[in-house]
Amino acid sequence: MIHHLLDSVISSGVDPNPIIIVSPENKDIISESLKNYKVQYATQTEQLGSGHAVACVYDLIKPATENIIVLYCDHPFLKAESLKKMCGTKNRNCASYDN
Repeated sequence: MIHHLLDSVISSGVDPNPIIIVSPENKDIISESLKNYKVQYATQTEQLGSGHAVACVYDLIKPATENIIVLYCDHPFLKAESLKKMCGTKNRNCASYDN
């Protein structure tokens, strides 16, 4: 499911650099599956909800970041066009992160 979601993000034209995957302790399994994608990982040791998951990526986000899109890997049918609409335009930098 996460492959479909990542493919939509990448093909949307929205700047997803970096894409940050939040996972529990199974990061090794997930990273092996996603080895062909340019992603970073944050570990959520306790699953305390979506807000906590977002807080786990705090250190990976540059202070100048203005917009963040939170997506769930169990929603793989999100289309690239929908992501473009969320950002208001196909070229807008919605996720202005740097590696």
